[in-house]
Amino acid sequence: MMNKILHDKRHKQVLWYILLVLLLMSSVHCAYWYRQWQAWKTVNNRICSYKTAMEWKDREDIIRKWQGTDEDALNVVQRQADACGLQVLSFYTSPQEKSRYNVELSGFYGSYIHFFNQMEREGPFFSVSLERMERCGDAVLAVIKI
Repeated sequence: MMNKILHDKRHKQVLWYILLVLLLMSSVHCAYWYRQWQAWKTVNNRICSYKTAMEWKDREDIIRKWQGTDEDALNVVQRQADACGLQVLSFYTSPQEKSRYNVELSGFYGSYIHFFNQMEREGPFFSVSLERMERCGDAVLAVIKI
């Protein structure tokens, strides 16, 4: 009987129509879920960027509120540099921003990565950014802003 159904032209057409309808339904379903996913992704990106911006704003407010002295900051930097195998060449107040410091360090490249990680763990009071890095023989000289 199944063989008879498959060879009958009319039954073949019905089967093709059923397959075509199923294919169209699945494509509509995929298009619907793709649009839902795009809408979710757009909203999620807006929320994430807003959240990140708020975290950085809070962090900058905490940094501005810190009333530590230059010696306190130098002690923290010196302690972390010693722990990471870096040498502090100079430490001075940033000419552009009075609440930040420029630090010149000398050491090996891998030590800087460890130093940056340690300074970030030091707490929200220290935000470290790399201003300039250059090779001097075997060592690497870096100017960072804290």
